[in-house]
Amino acid sequence: MSFTPQEKQAVQQQHYHFGDVSGSQIQISSNGSTQTQANTTGTDIEALKGLVQALGVTLADAKGDAADELRAELATLKAQADSPKPKWEIIKATARSIKAVAEGAAGGLIAGLAQPHMATLLALAAA
Repeated sequence: MSFTPQEKQAVQQQHYHFGDVSGSQIQISSNGSTQTQANTTGTDIEALKGLVQALGVTLADAKGDAADELRAELATLKAQADSPKPKWEIIKATARSIKAVAEGAAGGLIAGLAQPHMATLLALAAA
């Protein structure tokens, strides 16, 4: 097999460097294509259930609009954690929302209570 000078030039101009891509999906020059990815690790669901339980305890006595909003978001996470087919897009969006509400309550009691759980929230939001 041989390549034309134009083909050799085209290949020389394309450089892709990737770090750790475990759990990632990559498409290059794939116009019109789609991808789906299912999260199949049970440990993520167990971590989510633990987070829901911990935040529920944390928010049990909290008062105010921010606490009410966090409880509503927590109910969404609980529904997804209990679902036979959890929707990770919903989980990530909800985790980002909880993070934003907790950060918006910065300096308040809720931000202090939620702080120990932020690493888990950030991991879920980035997943």
